Amino acid sequence: MGKLKRQPKNFLVAVVDDDESTRDTTKDLLASAGFRTATFASAEAFLNSPHSASAAALIADMRMPGTDGLALHLHLVTSGHPFPTILVTAYPEEAARKRALEAGALCYLAKPIGKDPWPLRSTAMSNQRSAAMSNQRRNFMGLAAGAIAVPATSGLVLAQGDSSRGKQAPAQASAAERRSSKSDLTGLSALLAPEECVVVLIDHQPFQFANLHSHEPTMIVNNVIGLAKVAKAFKVPVILTTVVEARGGRIIKGLQEVFPDQKPVDRTYINAWQDKRVVDLVKGTGRRKLILAGLWTEMCVAMPTIHALGEGYDVHIVADASGGVSVEAHDMAVRRMAQAGAVPITWGALTGEWQRDWARESTLADLAKIRAEHGGGSGIAFAWETQLLGTSTR
Repeated sequence: MGKLKRQPKNFLVAVVDDDESTRDTTKDLLASAGFRTATFASAEAFLNSPHSASAAALIADMRMPGTDGLALHLHLVTSGHPFPTILVTAYPEEAARKRALEAGALCYLAKPIGKDPWPLRSTAMSNQRSAAMSNQRRNFMGLAAGAIAVPATSGLVLAQGDSSRGKQAPAQASAAERRSSKSDLTGLSALLAPEECVVVLIDHQPFQFANLHSHEPTMIVNNVIGLAKVAKAFKVPVILTTVVEARGGRIIKGLQEVFPDQKPVDRTYINAWQDKRVVDLVKGTGRRKLILAGLWTEMCVAMPTIHALGEGYDVHIVADASGGVSVEAHDMAVRRMAQAGAVPITWGALTGEWQRDWARESTLADLAKIRAEHGGGSGIAFAWETQLLGTSTR
C-alpha cells in the first residue's frame, strides 16, 4: 500500500457492521492509516448516535439485519446528509456491485476472507496464510483509504501503485460520473439560480389528492402554491400539466390562480416526459435545470425524472410539494430518483437558493408576502414582527 499522510484529528470514519470482529479489525486497519473511527453494530445504532452528524465518511456492510449498508447509504442521500460511502461484503456479487455504484457508493469491496471475515487475530495461521492475509489487508486499506481520503479531503495524498485499485477504478469513476456528469454537486455553482431553471408542476388534481397519504394534503396544497408563487416572483418559467383532466379533475384552484391565463397541458401519458407538448415547452425555455413536483411521487414524478435525466437534464425534485399513496411509496420513489442522479430539495430551500442574498431587493417584497402566506410558523412570526413594527406585507 502507498504511504498515506496523517489524517486530521477531526476526520472520523463510521464503521457499521453487525459482525464484531469485522468492526474491530476495520477500526485497527483504519487507525494504522491515521483515521479516527467509531463503530456500530447496526445502521439504527449509527443513526441514533451523535456521530451520524459528525462523521466524514462511512464504511457499511451490504448484508446486515434490519437496515443494510445500501439502504443506510440511500437513507442518508435522500435525507440530505450524504456521506462518502464504501460498501463492503463477504459475499461479492456483480448485481450487488452495480446497485452499490449506481446508488453513488464510492466503491464496493470484498472483505478479505469470505465466510470467516477478517480473522486477523488468529495465531493458528500458517506463515503462508498469514502472508496472504497481509496482502489482503494492504489491498483493502489501499482501496478503502484511497476512496475515503481523496473525495472527502482534498489535502490528503495517497501514493498510487496498487494493481487491484487500478482494476476497481473504472467502476468508481462510473459511479462518480453518474452522480456528477449532469451537474456539479458541490461548490457555489451547485446552488440553483433562477435564470437556469424551469419548473414543471404535474397532476396536482382532485383524484390524486384523494389518495395522498404520504403527507397531510393541505400541506402539499400550501407548498405547491408557495412554490408556484416563488417561481413567478423570480420569473422562472412554470409549466402546468394534468393527466386525463375530464376524469381526474382540473388542477387545484389555488395553483391555477397563480397562472390564470395558462391552460395546463392535459395528457394521457402517465409519464409527462413522453408527451411531446410538455417536452417542447421545456426545450423552448432553453433551460437545462428541471424543477419537478407532482402527484404521485412514485409515478408521475419518478417517471419523467428518470426519463429526463437520461436526456442530460439536471433534475431537482421538490419533495415537500410532491406526495405518494403512502409514506413508503413516496420515500422509495425519492430514493430511486436519487439513485438515478436527481437531487431532492424542499420549496423553502429552493427559495433560499434563488434569492441567495437579502440585498436582492427586486424579489424581496414578493418573498416576504409569500412567506407570510405559506411559510407556516416563520410566516406567522414574520406577520407578528411586522405588526409590532407597524409595517405591512400587503
